Amino acid sequence: MIENLFVQMNVRFISLAEGIDSYLNLDSISNLIVPITNVINDNFCYQTSKKIRQVFDMKRRNGELIGGFAAYGYMKNPKDKNALIVDEEAAEVVKNIYEWFLDGMSKNAIVHNLNGHGILCPSEYKKSKGLNYQHSSGSERPLWSAKTVNDILKNRLYIGDMVQGRQRVKSYKIHT
Repeated sequence: MIENLFVQMNVRFISLAEGIDSYLNLDSISNLIVPITNVINDNFCYQTSKKIRQVFDMKRRNGELIGGFAAYGYMKNPKDKNALIVDEEAAEVVKNIYEWFLDGMSKNAIVHNLNGHGILCPSEYKKSKGLNYQHSSGSERPLWSAKTVNDILKNRLYIGDMVQGRQRVKSYKIHT
């Protein structure tokens, strides 16, 4: 890429550690040190990624929270950021959602009930508690939605199962 594509696309390649600048000296990118350094750096990234995944896997096996925010109805334990405790105020809303659903109320009716009573949706609730939570909804004040209610009803965390790591990126290079 460096020797072909970068040259074709007029991309300047600079490596401070090796003293390489393709603009000042086009032949510098043909130096043997460039591919060797690239291989070493790539291996370092691979090993770092592997170690981080191992730490996350160990934490998941131990039932520790690895996410940035606790699920609605829970909060991070102030004494242990990897443990969850019940947020009584939000947990009451979650209990109501389950109760209403079991009583036969549709998800849309639950949404209308929550919004009608002015109950803050999870993203707004987190913000109201001082958490730096960003969620783009497009509206000035996000409201409850059928998707949010559905996600709560399907979340196994509410029956006591800590479910994490369901999705993984293919590699440290490809983030899909």
